[in-house]
Amino acid sequence: MNSNSTANLFRAGRLLLLTICLALIAIAGPARADVSSPFRAFYPDVATISTSELHERLFTLTLIDIRSRFEFEVVHIARSINLPLEDGSFAERIDRLKPVQEKITMVLIGNDPDCSRAFEAALLARAHGLANILVYDAGVYSWLHAYPDRTRLMGRSPARLEEVLPLISHQSRLVSFERFKRLAGEPGTVVIDIRNIYQRRRVPAGLEVRSISLEALLAAVGNRIWANRSLLIYDEDGSRTRWLQLFLRAAGFFDYAFLDGGMNALPRSAQKPLDAGDDESISINQLRLRESLNELWELGQASEFLSYILSCLRRENIAFVPAGEATGHLGISREELRTLSEELARTGQLRFFETNGNFVYQVDPLLAWKGAQKGMVWKERVNQFHQDFNK
Repeated sequence: MNSNSTANLFRAGRLLLLTICLALIAIAGPARADVSSPFRAFYPDVATISTSELHERLFTLTLIDIRSRFEFEVVHIARSINLPLEDGSFAERIDRLKPVQEKITMVLIGNDPDCSRAFEAALLARAHGLANILVYDAGVYSWLHAYPDRTRLMGRSPARLEEVLPLISHQSRLVSFERFKRLAGEPGTVVIDIRNIYQRRRVPAGLEVRSISLEALLAAVGNRIWANRSLLIYDEDGSRTRWLQLFLRAAGFFDYAFLDGGMNALPRSAQKPLDAGDDESISINQLRLRESLNELWELGQASEFLSYILSCLRRENIAFVPAGEATGHLGISREELRTLSEELARTGQLRFFETNGNFVYQVDPLLAWKGAQKGMVWKERVNQFHQDFNK
């Protein structure tokens, strides 16, 4: 791939990546040292390295942590150097490695499997002519659990999470929805939804909420935005909050609480559908839709299944579908859901992969598109989808 095509891929990928950071892994649960990132499906040409292989080759690789300086100072892998992707000088600094690129192998590091920045950095480095690049997509958090003796946490090594942030300290920050709602009504309180846009289909009823991605929130925390406000934060299932609490404590935040169990813990009566005002309606090419269904006529529920996927579309034509929710809605088993997905993928109308109990779909923009099926952005996505599909 030449540098121009790589640069084009980077520009298209950047727009995609800015909208599909899936939920952070559970910090209180077991280590997931070699879990694969969902972004591998979108970047098959970007090579990755596992946690165990990175450990074996640790002293022969050049480790580059592309997170912010603040995130790096809180926790990082031993021997890694910090070249923040977002500070504007990443490309210039990575260029300095060109004279020695044949002698080294670079490993780009992000937070965890569901964060996209390491893949974004890999495309940018390749666009600048660098080779021998690997992405460690399990991320810093998986490494912390697997090899605490090779991790620096709050300036300490070996890294001991329980010493830095005891579990009881985290549990004391968890509040019920009833209390969460009462606190939200107090002056100066900011309620923050850190879910990704694909999870954000329903929101707590009766609350004024700011939807902020975790990446953006970490940047705000590092710059002490809202340091003098009361913060109420919730995610999808409560799995991201202990990891976030590390950064809140490091930045000197004291007045905050987390919704115990996240959005999933709320009864249906306490939820409301997200207003559609921030998203365009979905345009569907009816002719292509009929053709797709004709190819799948022998499969029961093909029409209902495809309609369900299209109803879940968000920006960049991505649909994030929890398997349990889909099987319950369609009345089918997980295996039947996988079969329907595989058959529809065979027709060329979508791509899909499974990650952490969820199904993620990317739909052909010629079939359906979140917005009008016209314009330069839509045409670029059509071309990109078919180029990737035909690889």
